[in-house]
Amino acid sequence: MKTVKHQLRRLVALALALAMCLPALPAMATEEDETTTYTWTKVTSAPSNWSGEYLLVYEADSTTAYVFNGVDAANDYVEATISNSTITADKTNVVALETVDGGYVLKNASGSYLYQSADKNGLGSTTNQSTAANYPLTVSVTDGGVDLVLSSGPHMRFNATTNQMRFRYYQSSTYSSQKAVTLYALTGESSGGGSTTDPTDPTEPTAGGASPGRPASGPGKPLPVMCGHAGGPVT
Repeated sequence: MKTVKHQLRRLVALALALAMCLPALPAMATEEDETTTYTWTKVTSAPSNWSGEYLLVYEADSTTAYVFNGVDAANDYVEATISNSTITADKTNVVALETVDGGYVLKNASGSYLYQSADKNGLGSTTNQSTAANYPLTVSVTDGGVDLVLSSGPHMRFNATTNQMRFRYYQSSTYSSQKAVTLYALTGESSGGGSTTDPTDPTEPTAGGASPGRPASGPGKPLPVMCGHAGGPVT
């Protein structure tokens, strides 16, 4: 009976320790996402399907990229370095093209769809894909970059005028006076970033019977659970 009670106390302590771990899991995942960098490669030919994740870029020169940050404001970009037609960056400023009837819609990193309902300068946003889908995008590769044009008329361009530097849709009659933009497609995770994969499987037994990073368990050797418990591992 004494042994049963002891085992029950250990099981209760273990359950409490695991419960303490759970609230920390989302924060850990978020931190890992923020530190992971990816390789983005310049699009030079049209894919059969444009759906996917990209950086929307104005190439200020051969090595300097202005990357759209997803908002409608002057200086709505961050700088990045171009090297061999690639950019290394995280997903903070990612945009996505999603397929809808008649073309695509453009979504920013916060989940808002970017559109313009009339042929005029501007950058509307909505959280409803169906609203933006009323004005689907046609996407094509041109000599200057990638042309994203809405069915309502305006084209996505970059205004390089001092104090007005911004990404926006510009009306069809004047958009050519703005700078062409291009897309850099997500092509892989950078080896220099925080990798989301672990080459060693922590659950794979070693020759000695214990897993890497996991002590052997057995009678008198309970599995430690460490989640910042003030008293140390729960045993």
